[in-house]
Formats: sequence, structure tokens, C-alpha cells
Amino acid sequence: MKHLSFEMLKHWRNKTIFLVICSAIILSLANMIFLNAQIGQNTNEQNDLNFYASDLYQAVIPYGSIAVDQFGEPILTEAQERVNTFLVPVEDETNSDIVAYIPSTSYPFFQAVADAVVEDDIVLSEQLEADLKYALIASEHQYHQIEANPNYQSTGSVTYIKKGSTILFGILSLLLFFIIAIRIHSEDYERGSLVFNWTLPKSRQQIIIMRWISVIILAIIYVLLILTAISMFSMISGDGLGDWLYPNRVMSENPSVMTNLELIVRMIGVWLLRVGVVSALGLLVANIIRLRNVGTIMGSFFIMLIYFFTNYLPSLQEPWNILYFNYIDQLIGGRYLDLSVTEQGQTIIGVQFISPTSLVMPLLIKLSLIILFLFLANQWNELGTFDGFLSNNDQQPTPFYQTKWYGVGFEWQKLQQIIDNKTSMTLIVLFTIGLYLLLVFNDRPLLDETINPSSVSSYENIVTYNQVFLDDISNMSKEEQEFMRFVQDDLTLQNDYYQNAINQLNNRSAAYQTNNSHDFYDNFNFEVDEFFGKGDQMDMIGRSGESIYLNGEYASNFAYEVSLDRLTELKIRDIKPIPQTHIHRTIYDPLKNPTDNFVENLKYQPADHSFLTSLYRLFFYYRLDVILLIILLLASGAGFTIDREKGNGLSWMFTLPRKRRKVYNDKIMAGVLRIITLLALFIAIVFILGMLTDGFGQTRFPILHYDYLAEHAQNGTGFEESYSWMNLGTFIIQSISILLLISLFLLILANVLSLWIKQPLLLFSIVGLLMVGGYSFIHIPALNGIIRFTPFPYIDIMGFLTGEIAVQNNLASMDYMMGAIVLLAWSLVLYLFGVNRSEKMSNVIS
Repeated sequence: MKHLSFEMLKHWRNKTIFLVICSAIILSLANMIFLNAQIGQNTNEQNDLNFYASDLYQAVIPYGSIAVDQFGEPILTEAQERVNTFLVPVEDETNSDIVAYIPSTSYPFFQAVADAVVEDDIVLSEQLEADLKYALIASEHQYHQIEANPNYQSTGSVTYIKKGSTILFGILSLLLFFIIAIRIHSEDYERGSLVFNWTLPKSRQQIIIMRWISVIILAIIYVLLILTAISMFSMISGDGLGDWLYPNRVMSENPSVMTNLELIVRMIGVWLLRVGVVSALGLLVANIIRLRNVGTIMGSFFIMLIYFFTNYLPSLQEPWNILYFNYIDQLIGGRYLDLSVTEQGQTIIGVQFISPTSLVMPLLIKLSLIILFLFLANQWNELGTFDGFLSNNDQQPTPFYQTKWYGVGFEWQKLQQIIDNKTSMTLIVLFTIGLYLLLVFNDRPLLDETINPSSVSSYENIVTYNQVFLDDISNMSKEEQEFMRFVQDDLTLQNDYYQNAINQLNNRSAAYQTNNSHDFYDNFNFEVDEFFGKGDQMDMIGRSGESIYLNGEYASNFAYEVSLDRLTELKIRDIKPIPQTHIHRTIYDPLKNPTDNFVENLKYQPADHSFLTSLYRLFFYYRLDVILLIILLLASGAGFTIDREKGNGLSWMFTLPRKRRKVYNDKIMAGVLRIITLLALFIAIVFILGMLTDGFGQTRFPILHYDYLAEHAQNGTGFEESYSWMNLGTFIIQSISILLLISLFLLILANVLSLWIKQPLLLFSIVGLLMVGGYSFIHIPALNGIIRFTPFPYIDIMGFLTGEIAVQNNLASMDYMMGAIVLLAWSLVLYLFGVNRSEKMSNVIS
């Protein structure tokens, strides 16, 4: 217990407990804000009594099958009459007229339904019997609660916890305790106190286990803080605590119920097991890598990579996966509305049932992982001699220049204390190769579909079916043919459309295989018309699965004209056939759910893997430029915080025969060299992969640039001169140069701030907050005139170079040259300020 208390005191000293408190409060607020903004979007119907009331009413009094008397009134049994007494009128909001009656969700209603089933010998399906059983339990519970407390409400803090489980107990919380586990163990390596710990009358195994238990205790504190914070916020907002004993339906073979309290306790138990796994993994990573920042970045990267693939690969969405966060479906199952669309465009509403999974096997797997990771963490030194990531005292990195006690080479080596060359280069390589492989794998179905279009066979079946019907009509008498004239014309129109589609698909396949760009891009018109709702055939084909835009079911006429114009440009510029170039989404076509925009854009990226096109796709569609900026900042921008973190390191540096201005310049130059090295590595990897697949690329591939705001984008007028096409080669050169300039600006900004800030993590956080906060100013109309003279709008490289930011926020004169000048000017000003400040720094650094 004494050693456990010692470990908890270390958490207190390191302000880890403060970090846990802040994280719990922030995630609680984010959870409530997110859920309030998402009201009405949850399609899980298993606890919705309205859903059961409608189905059960229809089973007891089926529509259209009730006998009527001579006056047309329905003949109902006594039991059915009692059920009808619980119908609730629905009034028109405009004139208060009653427009319909809907079933009640009260306990007396469901009891009346149960009585009607018995009295009238109504045979319910097995599913409806289970629905009725649960509805009686849930409605009776509510009925007695309302009798005891007229102000009773079932929703409240318990609802926020239950529905926000993926936020409160999701990937962010696991990353938090993974980082805490790394920090508490790797600090001993960095500070040299691990040897002292081994001399204590405690075994290595006891020390590691106590540290693991201390992280679990912090996780329990986090849970208590979450429950307290959400309860307080709910009380303040007037939502109340909710009903913690409300029965939730468990969608198992033998339907049962589980109270909210039991559900949340189980949810927390599952999450604590996951924390146990990641914290044990964190201790193992700290034993292997030993450097806190390196271990944190690399470990977090791999966890996020697995989490990313978990969301996209159904085979990983299993209970054993600690990064699959669908708690509700795992514990009580689910009942979801399932919307499907037929080939004829008809929407079918069904119900999808998800059964809860057994917790025994996932529990054994998680416990096994915890034991395995703790065992490996304890035995690592005996298991191998891995020394790829040793502490700075054991490791002699190869310097960029000859090693001295000062100069660029010395500063280069010090930067590796934050994130060394191996780690930064590994991150670049993993991100680049991982995303490139994702491009290749995602494009494979598109390329196969282009060569062998599967739609041809289904279209041919429709043509054949229609032709048989037309032949039957032609064999009818003249009177019958005249009567069927409308049907005949309609079927003929359909066949003409589908035959045209078949011809274009076949022509496109042949053109792709013969590399005939003109014929290839000439055969997309029917698909463009179908996507944008042009022509009369849309009622028959439908838009199965397509998202709905804010401005209507289809994208704007601006996007339609731009898509056709790009096809023309591709023909004129003789660009080789590239699939998925026929649809071009634009800024005038936002979706109703903003989070779907990113996924929707990914559907319509050019399926080409050449060097230039891959760079464009990685930057524009996957926003790898943002990830690169973060890595480059972490690798180069620590500045004076490295010296400040070492106690009197900065004071000692100022005693060397080196002017402070020179020290400052050395730090800037070392950072610049790391930026250039890492960026060159990224470009080299994409170049090699691109050349091995589709070659160098086509510099004249057209990239859309927004020149002016199209005032009437929806109805197709006034946008003829609002856009232009830039060459892909020009776009790539501008992207890389602006990325370099922004990295330089962030490097200098971080070095200037490091003259005051002591902690690297705090420094990077402040730089990030400054950039995010400054970028948010572009949405303030009052600042439109001056914001373009600040570096903030240019942080969004893709939005700036394509003109999206300028057009959307009415920022004039934001071209590439202006952006380069603004970034260089701000970098120069900050650099001179830093030089001046460094000259005035005191010899004694507190």
C-alpha cells in the first residue's frame, strides 16, 4: 500500500490528476452539447414505446380488415372499443384542428391491448408478443413513477451517459490513460531514477503492478468525475437526473430487461477492462521505447490506426476489439429502422435486430491481454536486447554536423529529445504508405467496375423484360393497344434510356483499356445526368443511398455544369482515362449532416495512383497536409523549452562563447533542416510509390479554382466566370511551397514563445490553440478586410489554394503570391522579435 500511495503522489506531483479532472469535465460538456445537437437523429427504437404502440394497435385493430355496418362505421368488439378509448388526438399547429389519432403509450393502453389479445383470441407473432411484454413492463414502471411524482421524467443525466458512451468512454479516454501509463514509467528512464527504484525493497513485478493499479484508480476517479459532472450539468440545465431504474429492453432470444443503472455499471466495467489493457500496453511501450514523447506519439499513432481500420472494416467490429465502442448494442442489443432502396427507386422500411453479445469470451481475452502485457513489461530486459529507442544517456545519435557543444548540429541533436529522427521518419513513412495503400485498395473495385461494368447485366435484364412486355402489347388487338399506348410509350422510353446506358458503359470500358481519352470522357453523360437529377428517367432509377443536400435532393446546377466542363477539359487536355472523374462536388453543395461532407468527397476522387495525382489526393481529400504540419511542428519547434525543461540548461548555455542571437539562429536553422528533411522524405516516398504504379502523373490535369462567388448556383445562372481550371502541376508546386512557408512560420512562432514557456507540451498546445483560434476569425464578417493580411487563413492550405476560403468568407485578393508574401512577412517580423528578445534574456533563468 505504501508503494501504491507513492505512485499516486507521483500522479499528483506530475499534475496527472489535474489532467484527468479537466478531461472529464471537457468530455462531459462535449457529450451534452453533441447530444443536444443530435436530437431526433438516433434511430434505435428498442426503448421507444411509440414504436411498440403503433405496431400493437395495428395487430389488435388491423387497418382495412375490420367489418363495417350499413352506415360504414367499423364493427368493433368490446375489447377493441376499450383500446380505442386510449387514442390521443393530434392537432394541426396552425388552426388547432384534429388531423389524426395516434395510440397512447400509457400503461392502461398496453393493458387494454393485452386484454384484447386474450378476449378476442388474437394470435400475435413471437416478436409482437415480446414487444407487448416489454411495453407492459416499461409503461407500468412509468405509470407508478408518475403516480408517486407528477414531475417524473425518464430522461436526464442517465440519458447523456447512456447515449454518450462512445464519447465519454471512447477512444479519447483510452488514449488519455495510455499516455498516463507511459508517462509514469518513462519518467524514471528520462530522469535516471529507475535504478534507484530497483534498489527499493520491492520487486520489479510489484513496482509495475502498483503503477498499473494506480492508473486504474485514476480511471475510477475519471468515472466518478464523469458521473458527477454530467449530473450537475443536467441539474443546472433543467434536465434532471432521469430515471436510473428505467427498464431497457434486451434484444436476446429470451427477451428481458435491464435497468439503466445496471446497464451503466456494466458499461463502466467493460470500459475499465479496456483501460486495464491499454494501461498495461502503455507500461510495456514505456519499457521498450523509454522516451516519453516518442512512446506517446508512436503508441497513440498505432492505436489510432487500429481504431481507424476498426471503423471501416466490419471484420474488426467485434466485442473482443477494445477499440470498438458500440456499448449499447454489445450489452442490450438494438432495434433499428432499416431503409433500403430497390432498383426501381422504391424505399422499403424494415426493422433490423441486433442481439447482445456474450461478455464471457471478450472478458477472458481482455484479462489475458492485461496479464500478457504486464508480464512482458516486467520481463522485457530479459526477453531481448532491443535498443532502437534508448534514453539520451545511452544513445549516441548520428549528428547532422560535427558534434559540438554549440551550433546547428548541437541543436539538431537536442530536438531529438522531443521526437527523434527514427520516430519522426517512421511516422511519415507509416502515414504515407498507409494512406497510399488505402487509396489503392479503395480504387480496386472502381477499376474493376470500369473494365467489367456490373450494371450492364442488370440494365440488359430490364431491357429484356420490357421488350417481352412490348412484344405482348404488339400482339394485342388495336383497341387493347390503344388502351396500352401510355404504357407502351413509357416502356419504349425506358428501353431507349437503358440501351444508351449500356452502350456508354461498354464504350467506356473499351476506351479505358485502349487508353482512348476522348471516347472515355465522352461516355459519362448519362451518369452525370442521373446523379444531378436531369431527365425524366430519375423516377424509375432513383438515387439509392445518395445523401440529401441542404439545397434539395440533388447537388446544385453549378456542380452539374462544372462536372460536364471538367469532362470537356479532360478531353481537350488529352488526359489519360481516369475513373471517377465525372462527378465534381462543390462548396455550393453542403450535406444536411456536415460530418458527411468528408466521406462524400472521398467517393468522387479521381482513381489514379500516379505521383502527382496521389499527392493531390493525399492533400485535398485526406488532408495529410494537416498531419504533416503537426509532425513537422513536433519535430522542429521545441525551441528553448528543451533547455528550460532541464533546469539550469539554458543558464549554462549562456555561459558558452556563443552570442545569444547565434543560439537563437542555430535553433531556427536546425528546425528548418528537420522540416526540409522530413518533407523531402514524404515526397520521395510518394514519388517512389507513384512511379511504381501509375507513373509520374499528368501536370495538366484540371483542378477547380473558385474565382468569385456564384450568386445563383442552384438555378444555373451567373457563374460562367466564377471559376477556372488550374494545372495539377502548378497546384502541387504551390501546395508544397505554402506547406514549407507555414511550417517555417510555425517554427519561428514556437521558438519565440519558447522564450517564455518552459514545457514543450504546453508550447505545442498554445501554438495549436493560436492557430485554431486565429483561423476561426475568418468567419467574422467584420474582420474580412484585414484577416487576409494575417497568417491564419493560409493554415488551410487546400481551402486557400482552391479559393474556397476566399469565396465562402468574402475575402478578396487571396491568391498564391499574396499568401507567400504574408507568411514570409510574418515570419520575418517574428524572427526579428525573437532575436531582440533573446538578446535581452537574463543569464539566470528561473
